[in-house]
Amino acid sequence: NLRLVLEVEVQAGDQSQSAHSLPGLISIIKRLSSTERPTFVRGDCDWGSDRVMSELEEINQDYLFKLKKSKNVKTLINKHHCLGGVLN
Repeated sequence: NLRLVLEVEVQAGDQSQSAHSLPGLISIIKRLSSTERPTFVRGDCDWGSDRVMSELEEINQDYLFKLKKSKNVKTLINKHHCLGGVLN
């Protein structure tokens, strides 16, 4: 399992959120050829916003983000937990 750091951009602590980092990430990905691109972009729940996912989908980049377990998400998990199968 190879992990590679392509570029590092250091920001102030209050500017490390996805909103500040997304333009740089998109720029890096666009510079890569299709064979050099990562299999997917991985991030924490801050990256799982509509804006981030939409921009990655526009450049056909797969992604995997953690899900923030809000009250509604917990309710959905509890509701479907005993049903079996996979949710779409």
